[in-house]
Amino acid sequence: MVRFLPIIFIITFLLMSCSSTRPPHPGPIYHKVYPGSSELDINKIKPQKITYRKFRGEMIYNLIKEDAKSESNYKLFIDFEVNGKKAPDSVYFSAKTLGVTKRWFYNAFSDYTGKLEFINNRLVGHITPGEDSNIKSELVYDKVYEHELFEPATLHYVLSALPLKVGYTVSLPMLDLNDGSKLVWANIEVVSEENHRLDGQQIKVWKVISDGSRLKTFWLHQTRPLFIKMKNSGVSFKWKYYNG
Repeated sequence: MVRFLPIIFIITFLLMSCSSTRPPHPGPIYHKVYPGSSELDINKIKPQKITYRKFRGEMIYNLIKEDAKSESNYKLFIDFEVNGKKAPDSVYFSAKTLGVTKRWFYNAFSDYTGKLEFINNRLVGHITPGEDSNIKSELVYDKVYEHELFEPATLHYVLSALPLKVGYTVSLPMLDLNDGSKLVWANIEVVSEENHRLDGQQIKVWKVISDGSRLKTFWLHQTRPLFIKMKNSGVSFKWKYYNG
């Protein structure tokens, strides 16, 4: 069981929600790939530091090994700032399966902290409000799933580990903290290959549509696990690669 209030978490790319008139999500419509699948080439994942920017906002993705001497977890530290407010977020995921293992974060916009762990397919942890939070009491999580899940903030790493090509489709199980820790299937389709300039050089990118908790479009570098730009359906701005 999980006890929670109807709050909106500041997650992954921290974009505004799409229109409320969007039809219900259909669930998985393509072949399913779970964390640990043989279809994932985990050797494509390497530590890196990437900066994204939009109007009045900056987001830094810093991926490191939690323990450089072992094959344990990756730690993705996300340093997010908009209009002078920061919302640091740490997502840990398995170096062997790419499944989420824990997440620690602080939401400066709504003044609460979260510490969640995913152990043996079980999500446990709590959200603790600050003095100025709209959450009035601590939220406690204890929920069991049938299998491992991916974390939305790590989607560019998961996609880079898959055998992408134009027309490739897949359904990925994602942990959606926007809706009380629900499992949401992201239905992925690679719709085209495009040319872009990056750091003064011409590169190839995949244009990817992801239909999950939100409808998103990503432009993914073909040889590096990074998005050149990313956009939510119905939102006018895009996050764009700045450096890294």
